[in-house]
Amino acid sequence: MKIFPNIFRRGVSADDLKQLFDEVQEQNQFYRALLENVTAGSTLGKDRSQKAYIKAGYEQNADVFSIISKIATMMSEVPLKVVDKDDQEVDNPLAEIIRQPNNYQIWKEFIRLYETFFLSTGNGIIYAPRLTGGNDKGKLMQGMFMMPTQNVDIIANSWRDPIAFYTLDISSAQEKIPADQVLHIRMPNLQYDEGRQFMGMSPIKVAAAVIEAQNQGLNIMATTLQKGIAPGVLTREDIENTSPEKASEFERSYRSKYGNQSKTGRAGLPVLTGGKWNWVQMGFSNFRDLQIIETSQHGLRVLANVWGMPSDVFNDSAGSTFNNQTEARKAVYTNRIMPDYSMLLDTLNIQIAPGYGDVKIIADYSAIPELQADKAKLAEWLDRGVTNGSLTRNQWLEIMGLELSDKPGMDVNMVPFNMVPIGQIGLDVDPEKILKDHGIDDYKGLKAV
Repeated sequence: MKIFPNIFRRGVSADDLKQLFDEVQEQNQFYRALLENVTAGSTLGKDRSQKAYIKAGYEQNADVFSIISKIATMMSEVPLKVVDKDDQEVDNPLAEIIRQPNNYQIWKEFIRLYETFFLSTGNGIIYAPRLTGGNDKGKLMQGMFMMPTQNVDIIANSWRDPIAFYTLDISSAQEKIPADQVLHIRMPNLQYDEGRQFMGMSPIKVAAAVIEAQNQGLNIMATTLQKGIAPGVLTREDIENTSPEKASEFERSYRSKYGNQSKTGRAGLPVLTGGKWNWVQMGFSNFRDLQIIETSQHGLRVLANVWGMPSDVFNDSAGSTFNNQTEARKAVYTNRIMPDYSMLLDTLNIQIAPGYGDVKIIADYSAIPELQADKAKLAEWLDRGVTNGSLTRNQWLEIMGLELSDKPGMDVNMVPFNMVPIGQIGLDVDPEKILKDHGIDDYKGLKAV
């Protein structure tokens, strides 16, 4: 309506407006060229390997799991509140939604699940059915529910309205969830063919090579520890062959003193051969040569970079770039949590909040310890402004985000000597009396030094 205010004043009907809108859309040549091959009922392009990313990345890689879990947990500790247009907290039914978004989850669990999906698949897809008419129009009917991205398909409508509805491939009934009942937040995807841009890019896909290298190295270690491996090869170069009987006698003797007591187990036994005595190292010492540990540590730093995280918060002292843990944790908030939460809350405030009045949902970071260090520096700087008279004490409170005071003098600029209001300086002062009180009678003959 805001686009065509003059048309409504002339009394143009809704049908006329729709026709006009269609004509405008027809002129959008870029949008048409981009999606003209999209046909009604077809599935928009989707990365079919998302399930594999979830399994190999989030489920089977300790670094991926720990990074995502830490971010999601820290995000869940940020409190939310519902405020009015003056940013004053209000008691509103929407506050109950952000306490318990559905009948089986509290908000902390919900937001952890949201961020886990978002950081794993690049998508946060929320089912949020709303009433479409009556006095409660726009309000949620059943709450909000996270949809599993790896199981979601987007079904197309036309190039003008590309998303018709969403379906889940785990449902045999193929329920059609209308697009206007879904909130979909995406990480940028630069692949536009077949409508792939409507699904976000998975960070795990970006880091797939690193994750695979880590997993392969750890699998080598796990398999070796499980099956066992000879610690080395013991040979004698001056004897052409060693008989089976000699080898068995050696193994029995070695096992009784040093090795595995099992009669069938050969783990921990050196390989005995003929020839001059010689020892060839094998076994677990080769892990260092394979640099499995180094590869894992490097992978952690790469993965941390993928999600904009400092590796310091995962006890990576060798790769530390911050002076202390507080600064590192602060970077987690500023680089990842705050931008992600801002995007989600903007979506909720556009799609959900209007159904509950002139209110909005905001994140309250005032109780996050890592974000308060800068406030101490700000307060110190503002103190100087109050002291030299350039700021009032109420201005100090306002900049610090605190409630203003109605006490006398709080809106008056002060100067350093005993915090006397500037407007009163000199009003009750007699310079001649001050000089005479100090024994200076002929003050008019004094010269400035």
